[in-house]
Amino acid sequence: MQIPELTFNDIKKSVLKIKKTKPNILYFADSLGSLNAKKTQQIIKKIRLFWKGSMGIHTHDNMGKALENSISAMKNSVEWIDATVTGMGRGPGNTKTEYAILEFKNKKLYWNL
Repeated sequence: MQIPELTFNDIKKSVLKIKKTKPNILYFADSLGSLNAKKTQQIIKKIRLFWKGSMGIHTHDNMGKALENSISAMKNSVEWIDATVTGMGRGPGNTKTEYAILEFKNKKLYWNL
């Protein structure tokens, strides 16, 4: 099931199950590239109710919103952002590394770039 289709209880159950394995980072993916910035923020807030550790996101660019969703995620406490050179990836691809670096620098959304 894709993350935009998960209910609050689905997210809660998933996060609590994942926590039992004691991971260092919890990642979620927009596998079909159907999220927007607001929905990304809502999902992060739901996850954060049950997960306080490091979090990452993997976005796809089906609707041309991969970078926008990555920025939204960073503004909402996500530390790990997947990106690929020229956005290479399945379908229309992922967040483009080149654009992500420029955006993160312009918005001061970076640590050691």
